[in-house]
Amino acid sequence: MKSVASSPTPSAPAAAVLASIEQLETRLRLAQLAADVPALAELLADDLLFADMQGRLVGKAEDLEAHRSGLLRITAARPLQQLVRVLNETTAVASVLADMEGTAAGQPFHQQVRYLRVWARQAGHWRMVAGHVTTVVVPEG
Repeated sequence: MKSVASSPTPSAPAAAVLASIEQLETRLRLAQLAADVPALAELLADDLLFADMQGRLVGKAEDLEAHRSGLLRITAARPLQQLVRVLNETTAVASVLADMEGTAAGQPFHQQVRYLRVWARQAGHWRMVAGHVTTVVVPEG
């Protein structure tokens, strides 16, 4: 799936950032599916702020532990839409609509969700510094 940039013809630096964020979003999805804690640790900022579906604010340590312990196990993550807005050469925001399956606290789930993630280039490396996920209500019929 290709991202849709927020501007129709991004500048060369913005296009490079867009390509980086597309790769990071793919790496993040694959790391979540594999419960690859070392890969997730590389992608998440040490001071991560993430609002989960219950509105709880969790940090990097809590997020990694959920994957490590199996409290959260993602078995399918099918991106349906991805929008990336490049703010500058060191900051971008990604919005990803995805069909997700797995278990959370032992309970199975299958739902559409929307992630909003803020990526920042820190000390030469891209990291997710903030994020939020919410359930998408899909109309029946």
